[in-house]
Parts: sequence; C-alpha cells; structure tokens
Amino acid sequence: MVRVAPADPEGVADVIAAIPETENMNTQCHYLQAAAVMPGRYAAAVAQRQVAWLRSHPNTIDWVVLAAEPLARKLASEGEIDSALPLLDALLETRPPEGSGGRRRLLNRLYISQYHMRALANGPLKELAARAPTRTLSMLCGALERAQEGESSLWRTAIEPDGQNVEFDALAVVVDVTRDLASEVARRPEFLTKVVEDLERRKAPIFHRLAIHVLRTASPTRSPELLARLASPELSASSECFHEIAAALLERFGEFTQEQQAEIRQAMRKDAERAAARAGPDGAEVRDARLSTWFQIIEPWLPEEDRAEFDALVGRTGRWPHPGYRSWHSHGRPHPTRFTHEQVASLTDQELIALLKEHQRDEVPENFLDDDVGLERALGVMINENPERLTRLAREFSALPPRFIDMALSAAVVVFQNRRDGSLDEGAVEGVVTLCEATVSERALHEGGKTWTAAQREAATVILNITERLKHRSPALIPRAAQVVEELARSADPSPEKEPGEVARTRESITFAVSSVRGSARFAAIALLSDSSEPDTVEARTANARLRPIIDAALDAQGEPSPTLRASIARHFWRLFAVDEQWAAGIASRLFGEVGSVEGTPEAWRVYLEWHRAYRPLYRLLAPYYAESAKRVGAYDEHSARALGQHLADLAAFGAIDPRVEGSPIGEFVANASPEAKLHVLDSVGRKLQGTERIDPAILARIQSLWTWWRERAEATHHLDELEAFGTWFGSGRFDRAWTLAELEKVLVLTGGHLRWDEGLLDLLAEDAARSPEAVARCKKMLIDASDPWLLIGREGIRSVVAALAATEGGQRLADEVRSRLLAHGFGDVEGTSACR
Repeated sequence: MVRVAPADPEGVADVIAAIPETENMNTQCHYLQAAAVMPGRYAAAVAQRQVAWLRSHPNTIDWVVLAAEPLARKLASEGEIDSALPLLDALLETRPPEGSGGRRRLLNRLYISQYHMRALANGPLKELAARAPTRTLSMLCGALERAQEGESSLWRTAIEPDGQNVEFDALAVVVDVTRDLASEVARRPEFLTKVVEDLERRKAPIFHRLAIHVLRTASPTRSPELLARLASPELSASSECFHEIAAALLERFGEFTQEQQAEIRQAMRKDAERAAARAGPDGAEVRDARLSTWFQIIEPWLPEEDRAEFDALVGRTGRWPHPGYRSWHSHGRPHPTRFTHEQVASLTDQELIALLKEHQRDEVPENFLDDDVGLERALGVMINENPERLTRLAREFSALPPRFIDMALSAAVVVFQNRRDGSLDEGAVEGVVTLCEATVSERALHEGGKTWTAAQREAATVILNITERLKHRSPALIPRAAQVVEELARSADPSPEKEPGEVARTRESITFAVSSVRGSARFAAIALLSDSSEPDTVEARTANARLRPIIDAALDAQGEPSPTLRASIARHFWRLFAVDEQWAAGIASRLFGEVGSVEGTPEAWRVYLEWHRAYRPLYRLLAPYYAESAKRVGAYDEHSARALGQHLADLAAFGAIDPRVEGSPIGEFVANASPEAKLHVLDSVGRKLQGTERIDPAILARIQSLWTWWRERAEATHHLDELEAFGTWFGSGRFDRAWTLAELEKVLVLTGGHLRWDEGLLDLLAEDAARSPEAVARCKKMLIDASDPWLLIGREGIRSVVAALAATEGGQRLADEVRSRLLAHGFGDVEGTSACR
C-alpha cells in the first residue's frame, strides 16, 4: 500500500476507506504511512479517518506517532490545516484519572512520550505555527487545559526554561511550545491583548502564568496591561503566579514611572496585610516575611522612605537566598556541566579524558540523555556521531565512574554490531575487553547495586557482538572475555520482582533476557563457544570448558529462579547443537521438557519456534517435540501456532517430513490448527518464493507437492479459506505456468474467487493470456465477482490483462466479457481514466 500510494493515491485512499475498521495497530500505521506519501487532499481524507481511530485507541499513541508525525508534517506543509490540527490534537490525548477516586496524576498525563513530543514540536507543530499561528495556539491551549487542571507550580517552577523545572515529561514540551508560540503571536501589537485575554479566560492557573510571561516578554515599555497585573493584589496573592510576577518585576519594574511603581508597592502591602489576616496569631511574622520577599525583589528601586523599613524587615526575617522563587529544590534536576557536543568533540583524546576525570564526581543527572544537560548529553551524541572514537579510548574509561563506562561500552556496541570496527587495531580491541573487565573488577563488585547494572549489561552485549572479531583475529583475548561473562552470569540482575507475569512472559522472554545482566551474559557465553567448524585452538578449548557450565547452570531451577531466563536459552539452541550434538540432546529434555505436559505452549519451545528457522539436522533430535506440538496446536496462542506451521512447511520442503505419510506432524498441524494459522503458513511459504535467488529444483518440487497435498486435504474437509494464499504462490512465478494457471482456476472455484493479493499476480495473468486466453478470462471474471478490496489498487494490472486478452486471436470477445463484468460490479471502464469505484 505504501509503495503503490505515490502512483495511485486516489485508489489507495479509496481502498483504505473501504476496508472495515480493524483493531490492528500495524494496519493503522500502514494507512498513515501510505497517506504521508500521497498528495495533500488524499492524505487529508485518510487523516480524518485515523483521528477517530486514535481517539478510541489512545494507548497506541506513542507507537502510532512514528507513522503519524510524517503525515502531520506533510499536511501542515501543504496547507491542509483542517486535517493537520485534529491529527496533532489526537496525538496529545490525556490519560484518564487513576483509581476509583478519579485522582489525577501529577506527571505523565499525556500518552505521548517526551521524545516523540519533541519530534512533533520540531516538525509539524513548527510548520503549523508558521502557517496558522492562532489556530495552532488554540489547539495547544486545549491540549494543555485537558492535561493541567490544577496547580502547575508543583512541577513547573518557572514558565521560562529553568533548572528548577521538572523537564522529563512530555507536558513540559507542550508548555514550551505553547509559551513560545503565544509570545511570538503577541509580539504583533494588534494581537497582544487578545492573546493575553484568551489565556486568562481559561480556568487552569498555568494559563494566567503564561499570560504574565507573554506580557513580560512581548509587551511594550510601560505596558498598561502588564502594570495592571503587577498592581493587582489578587494576582500578587496567587502562589501559582508568584514566580512569573517576580520575574516581571525583576526585569521590568525599573521602566515604570515613580507613580506606577508606588501603585505596585501598594499592591504588595495589601497582599502582605491579607496574608497576615489569614494567619491569626502569627499574622505579624507572616506580614513581615511576605513584604520582605516582595521588597527584596525590587530592592534596587526602593525609595528612601521604604528602604529603612526593608532593612528592618530583613533584620527580623533574614534574606531569602533565592529571590523570585516561592520555594527551592536543591535536588531538582541537576545540570552538572554545560558542555555542548561540539565543544566536547573538538577536544583532543587527552583533553577529553582529563575533562571526564575532572567532572567524575559531579552530581548525576536523573535523565542525562535529555537535551541541554551537558557533558553526559554530549557523550550520548558522540555515541551516534563518532562511536569509533569512544571505542578506541575504551581503556582510558576503565577508572571512570560506571555511568561513563556504560557510555563507552554503548559506543562499542554500535561499532561492533554494525561492523564498523575495520579502523580499530588490536590494541583498541584489547582496550574494549579491558573495559569489560572493569565492570566485574573488585571496585565494581564492592560497590555493587544498581550503580553498575547498566554498564555490566552493556559489557555482556559488547562481548556478544565482538566474538567474531575475537575468534578470527584476537583469539588470545577469548579467555579474558569468557572470564568476564562467567562473572556477569552470576549477577543479581534481574531481581525476582522484575519477572514478567504469566501472560506477558509468552511474548517477552528475549526482551527480558537482553535487558538483564544474567540473560545478556548467557547469550554472550553461547556466542563465545567454538563449534566444530571453527579453529580448534587451546584458547577455544579453554573457553568452551569455562563457558559450558554457565549454560548448564542457567537451566537449573535452583540456580536460576527465573523461568523466563531459563526459557530464553532456547533462542540459541541451534548454536548449542553446533557445538556438541550430544550435549544439546541432554539440554533439550531439560529445556523443553514434555511438550504435552502443560496447557498452551511451553515457553522454551515457543522461543525456539519463533526465534529459529527450521533446521533439518535438528529435526532428528526434536522430532518428538514437533509431533506432540502438532497434535496440541489448537491450544497454542496464534503466534506460536503460526511459527510451528512455518517450521513444518519448511521441513517438508527440505525433505525431512513427508506430508503424505500417515501421522506426519504437518498432517496433524493441518488437522488441528486454526484457519487463520493455516492461511498464514501457506501465505508465508508463497512470500518466501518471491525474489530472484535460485531455489534447488528438488526443494521446489517438494513445495509444489506440498501445495497439491494441502489443497486436496482442504477440499476433502471443506476448509477452503486457507487456499486463498495461492495468490502469493502464483505471483512468485516459480512454477510451471500451465500447472500454476490450472491450479489457480481450481482454487478460485473453491474459494469463490477470493485470493490473497500479490503484486505479480495480474502481470503473470496477462502473460498467460497469450497461451491460455479462455482460462485467464475465467479466472479474471471470478476475481471480479469476488471483488476483494485489493482489486481497487490493481488498475494497471487489470488493464494489462484486458489488453493481453484483446491482443489474442479471437480474444476481443473475452476482453469485452471482462469489461462488462467490471462495469456490472461498479468498476469504471479499465480503458478510461479510472478503474476505481
């Protein structure tokens, strides 16, 4: 759909509109991606449909935004404002209150993450603000009003950027964008009053704070609007607006006339008296503290008659060390350094290491990969921009704090995972191993705890990705890497409380393993093992002797309490088999157990099925598991059932399984699997046939025999829907054309003309028309009668078939019959400009 959309946007837009609503998030993303490459008016039509889906499925927002952001940017850039604004507004949906009491959360009120909110701010929102600033501002205010009903100063100390703000939430970005746009619009004199009044008309206090900020930054000198707010005792009494009033006083008080300044000071006195009246017996102290706070802000402009009073107040109350702030959070969100990536990147290697040592004891930021944090952020950018440099300096990082070690190791992962290590000499590789050793040094083991967890996990991931380099170019380093892995495999991470729930575990084994130290270490251990195809060296034998017990221990329920981690070993079972077939046979019974012993799919077997391709040599060992699971596939979840079917179909293609033998696993699968699973398996085989690479004729013959057997069985049992997958088989062009066309006609008769879409299907039918026009015409008419939605985007293919039929001897009649059938079903004439409904 995404590929076709640029060439036929109207057709694709019609198809999307015609397809019934679906809960499938991936399908919705495909719609958004297709719309993003259409002209604006077609994209707008798709966007309107997607807005409704997003509003009814808000939990998907932070995933769908990856596809929605390019569409929103396109709509904005092409002036489709009426479609872009609702789409962005839907992406800014607010989470409902929590619990039975309807308690609102303070932070994370939006479904969208801060990272994706920044992408919206820098892309479509910026484009919209340039084209429709007032409407965009109104939309942003609406989103902010939904998300921020009560006190905002608890998390947003200052409307402007400030170190006291909590800035790791998406809502902070919404405030930033709203603030900047409001100030920009208000700088046009004719809009100032309207912007301020529109903000103040909204209920939440944050809008009054925004209004004062706008007046402070955008109003002219001695602005009467600003004066009115500063001289308002009611506003001065607002704890929510205190900082904004104080900031305006610090910046703008001196520009007012003496009479105007006196008016503001009078409002301050009234505020202090009002606070005293509410305080009861402590009123005098409260009055002094309140007035002292105000006078401290305007101290440079106090007249003589008030200065003596201020000195007396300070004598009684002391000075507040943070004028302009109602409170001060020393823990806050620290900014330990202020270096940009460009500054750090320009340093020599020696200067960079010296700088890291100088700042190694700085307070650690809570979210140091966020924007504008400083040295940590600069290193984070370097991981992407120049990971080779940090990798080359790995040894120098060994004595630094674990957070810096983690970042250097992350750079090494990027380098080795993407095979960018060509410029690294053996000394640099040895330095990387040395840095991995630092994560299991006495210092690391002594400090322990969560401080080293991230660095240790990255160390295991580095070793996983560096194994090929070690085996072929640096075998002397293998024992050292094995020792690191051995230590990491004893880590306390993950702790028992992190274990996924029973339902979640069926989908999260590998994710859970690679995000933990023990799980990552075991995967690295498996990668380090040397199999029979690799050089038999002393280092390899020593490493294998050290590494195999790690895997054995990982399968022991007493030593490894996490069933999820035990099951994850199945991810690399083929590797264990390649190392030692007898050892793997012993592991299989411990890893997979009895496949029929529990309801559903045993976790390790599911991991094996979903993370491996079928491997013929392994079938001899695992045949009993395949046989038993094929009988029980009806109780499996859909993912596992599909994976099992794909394995069995591949094994039939490889000749390991004969479907015509009584009791074969694939026969049991077809008898017991759901129609959806069987359709998926046949479709996946057809799609594997796509492409240009050569396929062994013997394998192709077995695949053809598999189809014939499957179709005959489906006919006998009247389970015909799965045969719709033949569209991809036909479109592959792999088989004898006469057999394929005859089989297509049989399938279309059985399925009532329904077929899975394949791009090559109609083109191959056009080619077949020269040889078998009657059969092609019959097939084409059955496809038209079924009217599957994919026909709507098959305009060019339909024309090709009709033209090919018309070009054959006596074929004009057949072509006319196909045209008539098209018109009867509501399609336009294929020779006209449109073949869409």
